[in-house]
Amino acid sequence: MNIIFMPSGSNVWTDVIKEFEVLGLYPKLWFGDPKHNNFAKKNYPECEVFDFNLIHKNIYLKSEDVGVDLKLIQNKDFFVLKDQVYKMMDRQDDLGVYSRIDREAIFYSAFYFFYTKIVNSKIKLAVSAEGPHSPITMTIYGICKILGIPCYHLAQNSILPLAHIAKDFFNGKVRTSNILKKFNSKVFLNITEDYIDAIDNVIPTPLYMKIQNKNNRLDLMKDTKKFFLRPIVRNIVFVKEENNYSINRINFYNSNKPHFFKDLKIHYKKDSLRKEYINIAKSLNLEEEFVFVPLHYEPERTSNPDGGDFYNAYDMIVFLRSFVPKHVKLILKEHPSQFTKTLNGHRGRSVLFYKSIQTLPNVEFVNIDFPSTDLINKSIFIATQTGSAALEASILGNKSLIFGNPWFTGVPNIYTYDSISYDSLIEKKIDPKEKIKEYIFEYMIDHTMPVCVNPSNLKYFKEKYPEHISVLLNDKLFAKEFTRSIYNDFFPK
Repeated sequence: MNIIFMPSGSNVWTDVIKEFEVLGLYPKLWFGDPKHNNFAKKNYPECEVFDFNLIHKNIYLKSEDVGVDLKLIQNKDFFVLKDQVYKMMDRQDDLGVYSRIDREAIFYSAFYFFYTKIVNSKIKLAVSAEGPHSPITMTIYGICKILGIPCYHLAQNSILPLAHIAKDFFNGKVRTSNILKKFNSKVFLNITEDYIDAIDNVIPTPLYMKIQNKNNRLDLMKDTKKFFLRPIVRNIVFVKEENNYSINRINFYNSNKPHFFKDLKIHYKKDSLRKEYINIAKSLNLEEEFVFVPLHYEPERTSNPDGGDFYNAYDMIVFLRSFVPKHVKLILKEHPSQFTKTLNGHRGRSVLFYKSIQTLPNVEFVNIDFPSTDLINKSIFIATQTGSAALEASILGNKSLIFGNPWFTGVPNIYTYDSISYDSLIEKKIDPKEKIKEYIFEYMIDHTMPVCVNPSNLKYFKEKYPEHISVLLNDKLFAKEFTRSIYNDFFPK
């Protein structure tokens, strides 16, 4: 049976595809981290392998004719997909040079190219390392949804190197009962219990925030290299154009060479965003009734596409304004990562974002340094697309409303936007920590297996759990259990 395979750069994915081969599932189309392209070409000569970086900028993809009809063009999923992909293209655009017209050209070229490839290659199954968060991967996922082809990917746990197998976006978690017991399940359960117990009156600063705070410190040597020496090397010493993911110029299909002062321009954009936020943020009276809305760092997978129908923060905020009584304030707080030096928050926000949100009635931004613990404890409830703040609020003893489908969906005190009214949410009683532990432990045993879905996850968890990481992961065992779990779900007995 033919599949389309979309791996990340982790080594485990070469083990995974070998296990699929044992089960009679063969890669016919391969689109993922370029690290594995040579492996794919060598081991699967009949598989068509696509260059991840080039194809995100290629408008010359020649489509085969499969008779695309009017029903496809008028399909609701097609319209939603276009908007999701256009928004996801923000991830490529540092300097605002990637126009809507150019984004359309790339999308339509890629859509019909892969639509015909998938149909003509008789693809029956799509497997991705993680939820799609590149424009072309998202396009492929959308095509599979329109064609009714099942898609499987891993949803990474934010506490531990664990993940569950997600089927599409809203079809739930694939049951993998007791697979965790084949690994060091006791260690996983103990770490999870420690994590929950540590959230008591205050939320401990997560490791990634500690790393970002360290990187945000003034470092003249690093800044000199970044803003002046690197451009010289990039533009003068090595004149060869970069084959990368970013869109650096308006006519990028002719020349995509970065601007000499690209890094300085990015620094200016970030600084402008930060200053605008400081300017519009207000002091807060904690005695007033309010709903706390912690925003996501963007652009990131946790909002688009994991936010589901609410992949755009605007839509969530507007919905909340009608869901919550008018006299109750919505208090928004920007994610601290949005302004950090080493990330790409300038791609996911504009000054106009903050200005336009301010026009909504009784919606305010709070200072980014205001303690989130106080906001959670004093709010009526918190609302987020898929943020871990919902889980933290649940543990602290408050309720949360979520809009996507994160791994902790279903945890006590956490409710989905389409399952409850405002009045019913207010009347809900708070479940204690022990109930939360029971639910998460059951979820871990019934649905998860140890893995780091990509190299950045592996690096992070190695730093977070240096004494445990070597005993927590087993790539060979994971590959076998992962592939068999998908196979058994696709071919139920």
